Amino acid sequence: MAKPGSKITPAHLSFLALYSPTLSESDETFHDQIVYYYSKNALKKKRRANDDADADRQLREEENEKLRQIGLAQGLVGFAKSFSGGENVDSVETEKSRIVMSELEKGWWVLAVYSIPAWIVLYLGLPFVAVCRIDTVAQGRSQPPRK
Repeated sequence: MAKPGSKITPAHLSFLALYSPTLSESDETFHDQIVYYYSKNALKKKRRANDDADADRQLREEENEKLRQIGLAQGLVGFAKSFSGGENVDSVETEKSRIVMSELEKGWWVLAVYSIPAWIVLYLGLPFVAVCRIDTVAQGRSQPPRK
């Protein structure tokens, strides 16, 4: 139960990107692959920028974050292909987020990351329930083990 006056944050879109690896092949022009990028955190930081120097620093940080996220997605896709017979990975779930990657057309990708607040994990026990459910089925039990 939430404390009075506390704010409950639902799962939300952290960032969304549309990119095409075919638009650039070198590290120097890697940023040319990004066609569209939206970041909730970058938007918040832009609103808080006080002066031009702060805005320039924010812009550099945002550009680095874009490149890091797109590079990570490309790495995940390449890594997963080596284990899936050439099939693309659809999503990756972490403790705090779900990363959804989809090849819309050949060479055109959409990348969306949804943040999952800790209260969802704590109160709903999603990772624990999933692990217990798998464990329960594997052992032929109908109920998850109690702690």
